[in-house]
Amino acid sequence: RPSSLDFLDCLNKNYLTQHVLEPTFKDNILDLVLTDDPARIFRVSHGPPLGLTEKNCLHSSIRWSYELRSNTGASAIRFPRPVYSKGNYNCRDRLSSDDADSSYNLLVSVYASASCLAIPTRVRKTQLRSNPKWFNQSIKALTREKYKFHCLCRSAPHNADLKAAYIQSCKKVKTAVRKAICKFEAFIVRSCKLQPKLLFNYINSQKACNDSIKGLLDADGCFQTDGRVIVRLLNEHFSSVFSLRDYESVPAMPCRSNTKCVVNLDVFSPDSVIKQINRLNPRKSPGQDCIHPFVVKSCANGFAETL
Repeated sequence: RPSSLDFLDCLNKNYLTQHVLEPTFKDNILDLVLTDDPARIFRVSHGPPLGLTEKNCLHSSIRWSYELRSNTGASAIRFPRPVYSKGNYNCRDRLSSDDADSSYNLLVSVYASASCLAIPTRVRKTQLRSNPKWFNQSIKALTREKYKFHCLCRSAPHNADLKAAYIQSCKKVKTAVRKAICKFEAFIVRSCKLQPKLLFNYINSQKACNDSIKGLLDADGCFQTDGRVIVRLLNEHFSSVFSLRDYESVPAMPCRSNTKCVVNLDVFSPDSVIKQINRLNPRKSPGQDCIHPFVVKSCANGFAETL
């Protein structure tokens, strides 16, 4: 129907999401549960019908779980984090050994002991409500000025000069905020190729509710919202796809060729290793060895022989 298409077009233009996707009365969807953020409502279930009739044509009841706003404040737990940009990376001694395994173990042990001494740590201050990333000192000063005129206007409500100054201060704050947002978004667009995490972090910060696993159904069909229960259910599901094998009865593989592989040492020379290390992205997270790529890139000359 044209009216239905107009209604759907109106939902799309206003970025609204309909969460009831199953019929609630015969083959029709009569209930509308609309939100501006898809993450606000994370479970919609149809219950038994309301009442009883001879034709059994009743309206189904609906239940849903919702979230008004995610807790975007910083965690109350304070723990020190390493500041890699202020570390001491004067690693002149080459870490070398007889074979590759012992050299790698030596590298990991030396990194674990030296990182505590050469890389400083910092405890970030937690706040109940963090400032936006585009917030600067100019906006802070204008906001304080606006609050000052606001208090003066409340003490003298009939003073026309104070009202005019307060209105002018409000306009200055709006203009400064608009310019700061445009400048910050332009910076994200310029650096999104090298730092894609900035773009996704800014997009997620604009959402009222974070996209996360709000709940799961257990084996009994109960909807669990506790975080620990969700982790246990996920671990049980992931472990169920693996099968235990008896590695003692592995069949022997016959040798099908007498060709010996010769490794070209020029490919794994220290110069080629340094060339590959310089291509690392220092903003990436460390791997399973817990060695940060920023440290590897800063100590390329010392790590090249071992790697």
